[in-house]
Amino acid sequence: MSAPSDVATAPHRDIEAFLQAFFGPGNDADAYPETTESFKRFARLDDGTPIVLPRFVASSQEATMYVIADNRVLAPHVSDLINAFAGPTYCKTAELVPVTLDPADPVEAAIIEHYGPAVDTYVLTAGTNPQHRRNLRNALQRMQSTVSRRPRRHWQLDKPLGRLLGEFDAALAAGGEATSAQIFSQISAKGGLTASNLAHLRIKRLDRLGLSGELLALPELSGVLLQDPPVRVREAVLNAVYQTVLAEPLARGDVTAAWENLRDLEPALPLPVHDPVSLHGGQAAAVLLVAAIGRDDHDMLVTALASRGSWSDEELPGVLWRHIERLVGVAVSPATSEQGPGVVHTATDDHQLTGWVDFITAAVQRDPRVPKVISDGSWGSWPPLAQEDARVRDLLVTLRDHEWLEVWQVVSVFIEAVGDDGVAPAISTELIGAALTLDRLSRSDLLSLYALTEIFLRSAPSRSRYADLLDGLRASASQWAGVQTSDVVLDFADRLVVAACPDESARTDTAIALLEPLHRGQRRLAREDALLAKQLCDELAVPLEWLDAPEDDAEFTLADVPPLSVLLYSLDEAVLARSADQLHKQSANIKVVTSHDKVGTDSLKQKARNADVIVLATRCAKHAATGFITENSGRNVRTVYADGSGSASLLRAAVQGIRSFVE
Repeated sequence: MSAPSDVATAPHRDIEAFLQAFFGPGNDADAYPETTESFKRFARLDDGTPIVLPRFVASSQEATMYVIADNRVLAPHVSDLINAFAGPTYCKTAELVPVTLDPADPVEAAIIEHYGPAVDTYVLTAGTNPQHRRNLRNALQRMQSTVSRRPRRHWQLDKPLGRLLGEFDAALAAGGEATSAQIFSQISAKGGLTASNLAHLRIKRLDRLGLSGELLALPELSGVLLQDPPVRVREAVLNAVYQTVLAEPLARGDVTAAWENLRDLEPALPLPVHDPVSLHGGQAAAVLLVAAIGRDDHDMLVTALASRGSWSDEELPGVLWRHIERLVGVAVSPATSEQGPGVVHTATDDHQLTGWVDFITAAVQRDPRVPKVISDGSWGSWPPLAQEDARVRDLLVTLRDHEWLEVWQVVSVFIEAVGDDGVAPAISTELIGAALTLDRLSRSDLLSLYALTEIFLRSAPSRSRYADLLDGLRASASQWAGVQTSDVVLDFADRLVVAACPDESARTDTAIALLEPLHRGQRRLAREDALLAKQLCDELAVPLEWLDAPEDDAEFTLADVPPLSVLLYSLDEAVLARSADQLHKQSANIKVVTSHDKVGTDSLKQKARNADVIVLATRCAKHAATGFITENSGRNVRTVYADGSGSASLLRAAVQGIRSFVE
């Protein structure tokens, strides 16, 4: 293994020329040298400390802070550093993810010229309040001062590309929106993937977030589609097409208008319109059917009718089936699927993996068929994990440590397969135990650990199994519970409240292990996190006293916001109820509406259109709902995504969205 320096090499090292360009046209901050000089000093040190530079536009009074992660060792952790020192208490920015720099902007062009176009750069704002701006600058100065005193390292352990890809998929499956963006940035910087494969990851992420318009606007999309991408990538594109051009005419029963919209799609794309309909979920299948109607493909329509039972009426509009029956002149009874509606049927051959035991065995052996199963989603045709729980567990318990490493890299598939309401207690127990034993505790790993814990707890475990699991979490908490992971920690603690409890002692001991580290650092917690932690202590009988926030720290509180409407979306009704309750307690001016619909409905459309702030938890959510919400939201709405799937994650995102909206 090579031993690269802790300090990355930038394309150009003329720091004075860079600073002159950064504080040149488009940036009036240098009119206040008492503000800019300390930040310039850190930039001149060139020791790998994140570069922090202010930008101020006098004409608009807009003030922002640029954080440039110029050190390849520290770059993956800069968003955590920003969160620890500045956000969300001082930072208005809702999403701590690197921005795409604009070469037409003279200030951002200076960054590109000096550090290169791929450098991770964060753009932060504290709003218009002068005191808020000072607090943000001071917090970032403390961050630089702390990081600059770190011990120097002359070597690094780089995460393998396979591990990063596994973490990316796991973050998406567990609802880690910001985490998936950070991992994608690491994958892009690391190299080793083709441009097409990077585009596949980007498309999968945009599909999960329901950002149909952004997905279809990707400049590389046509090239990707011409290269016969994996099934799930093709389906993501078809999902986006459905939401943007077909959903509205089909909702009013106008199939002809739907076909005309598809024909006139802009930009024109080489859509996979000849895919077998049975490969895809309801929305993508609807696009294929509309395309077949438009070109009068009789054979494809008859074949589709024969497999009609593969989709529920909610997934695929009944108006399409009625129109197809009229066209082909027959009424074909819906096929009966033994696996029920919504199951995707895929063709099988002798070279495909055929089930869960086969999949795990192949994963352990690093079989190249495993990535194909993940990218094509062919596991959707296998028996439900609940039916295979004991059989799969029997295989998992035989694995050795290095084999568990390979299985953990595909944990996203297990989370996806169980879904938002399934159970697989034996499998989830083994996966949780392996994660804790192997110390797989990155941000993505913690999100997966929480998702698996929620799956286990919803199975109504016996007292002994409940206590065993909680003992493992309690014993490991000292390694990962703290202020920097407060949202995940609070998600775990909140789940202990909402889940059935067969052992009060085990629950209390685990709650103490989770909440005591937050109590020690309570002055660094965001106000909303501290309030939730205090409530959880009361509910879980944890004897910790929490301080009231000093008045001069009360820079933003929900109690001060004007009347507004917030839509909370999650498939977990308990999380929705807990988050809504917290918002109601902290502000009488906030009208909270919730939804856990899996597909678009008239009620969901009305809620999305009337909301000022929309907060989405995407774990196991389908594009049918998230895409519907984003397509039907109002023009001035502020949409934010939870980086996790628990109550604390949803509440934190709500506060960020509300703050961004009102300031």
